[in-house]
Amino acid sequence: MNDLTKTIDDLAQAQTTVNQTEAERDALLETLRQKEAELNTTQTELANLNHRTGNEITALRSELANMTSQVDTCRAALGLPTVDPILSSPKAERLPLDHDATPFTFRVDFFISAIKQELVKISQYFRAWQTN
Repeated sequence: MNDLTKTIDDLAQAQTTVNQTEAERDALLETLRQKEAELNTTQTELANLNHRTGNEITALRSELANMTSQVDTCRAALGLPTVDPILSSPKAERLPLDHDATPFTFRVDFFISAIKQELVKISQYFRAWQTN
């Protein structure tokens, strides 16, 4: 009878262990479902961000091209060379849309700053031209 009692106790303990293991498994499955849902949400947000960033980069490129054209027009009207070394540097090459936005943004900011400086120079030339 002692062996039977011990076996029953062992079986009860094994059943308790199985129940705990199943509860842990269920908790892990629920955590996995939550993480998958978070991943799906994150992937959607990243896709949206990538799309918006691509649109912003395209808009910045367009703005840069327009500003460069305006600077060239102003320089030509004042009889200045239309090709400025700052604006025609190799850095002005178009970057692919999947390029890291930070260096591109820096380059666009650099060119916009350079264009603004050129516009200041042009306005100074224009004022000097008007006074002569």
